[in-house]
Amino acid sequence: MDSRLDNLRSRHGDLESAVSTETARPAPDFLRIREFKRRKLRIRDLIAIRERMQAPAA
Repeated sequence: MDSRLDNLRSRHGDLESAVSTETARPAPDFLRIREFKRRKLRIRDLIAIRERMQAPAA
């Protein structure tokens, strides 16, 4: 497996944890949550691109 892809998946998981942690706070910072989610979406897109590049041509 591609180490870059592994790194992206790890970062995506870290951001998911950050969103969960921030959401669980008594007074969550919704701007931080929004930024975490934006980064997660960007990483998800990068993962999808990387996976398409690795997929064999049909």
